[in-house]
Amino acid sequence: RTGLSPRTRYPGARAAAPSMTKAARRRPLPGAMEESALRLLQAGDALFGRGDVRDLDAVTLREVAGEIPSSRRSLADLDGEGIALAELLAETSLAASRRESRELLGAGAIAVNGERATVDRRLRRGDLLGDGVTLLRKGKRQWHALRWTAAGPEGSAVSGH
Repeated sequence: RTGLSPRTRYPGARAAAPSMTKAARRRPLPGAMEESALRLLQAGDALFGRGDVRDLDAVTLREVAGEIPSSRRSLADLDGEGIALAELLAETSLAASRRESRELLGAGAIAVNGERATVDRRLRRGDLLGDGVTLLRKGKRQWHALRWTAAGPEGSAVSGH
C-alpha cells in the first residue's frame, strides 16, 4: 500500500462536468460521478489483492456480485452447523467436483470473503456480507458470488460472465 488516498493514487478518477445543458451543469453530477469512480476503484482494489472485500459497502458489493459468476442458495443452509465448503464449491464455477474442491481447499487455493479456507471449512451466517452475499475466490483472480436468499435455491444454477 502506498498510504495515499484513492483520489491521490488515481488523479484521473475525478470526473469533469459534462458540457450538455445548463441544467446539467447546475446539478451535482460531478460529485456523483466521482463517488461512483471511487467505489469502482475500491472494488478493484478489494478484488485484486490490495484491499479487503469485507470493507466494501452494500452498494459496491451488490455491483461486484452482479459482475462475477454467481449462484443462489437458501439461507437455511447456513443454520446450525452450516454447509461444508467442499460440498458447495462443486456447485459453483470454481470446482468441477467435490474431489477437486477438497484438493483446492487442501492446497490453500480457496478464500472465503478474502480469508484462506481449509478443507473442513463450513459456511455459516457469520460469513454473510452486505445483502446476503458471500464471495469465494480461487487463486488470485477467479471469483464466485454466493447469494443467500430466504426463498431457497430455485435459481441455484450458476450464472457466469
